[in-house]
Amino acid sequence: MKVVIFRHATRSPSSLGDPSLNEEGKKQAQLIASSVFPSGSLPLPTQIISSPKRRAMETFLPLSYSAHLPLTVNQGLDERGHHESLKTFTLRIKHFLSQLETLDQSSLPSSPPSCIYVCSHLDWIEEFLMLIPSDLSDTELSSPWSPATFKSFKIVDSIWSLIDSGVIEPYGD
Repeated sequence: MKVVIFRHATRSPSSLGDPSLNEEGKKQAQLIASSVFPSGSLPLPTQIISSPKRRAMETFLPLSYSAHLPLTVNQGLDERGHHESLKTFTLRIKHFLSQLETLDQSSLPSSPPSCIYVCSHLDWIEEFLMLIPSDLSDTELSSPWSPATFKSFKIVDSIWSLIDSGVIEPYGD
């Protein structure tokens, strides 16, 4: 199974409520889709999962349309709540990890290998990376996650191995 983790694209500067993507973020969202289709550098998704926050869902909507796959919203991908303890936040991420294992369809006969796209938030991603059994170096674990940053993993024998990473940036405004 492969998993591609994205931090949501650039959002509007308002820190109130649940802000949408700004114009740069909308371009990043389109570029994510074109990085997959028609024959881009990112792998084809078999499932697309997002945090319930507007900016995360908007990041993956163009990909969802291009892939003809539903955008699944998962509460487990939400950023840490203001009154949520670190323990509760960590348990929520661990629960998502256990759900992820059940989403692997590659063990089904005649199924293509699973490639699950996940869009979440900086705090979630940082905690997630500390929880997965991986071969990531300390440098890779501490690398910055600007908006529209991704890491692609292949999971073999429960070990997450980094395949690719990058940032989707709009050029030529």
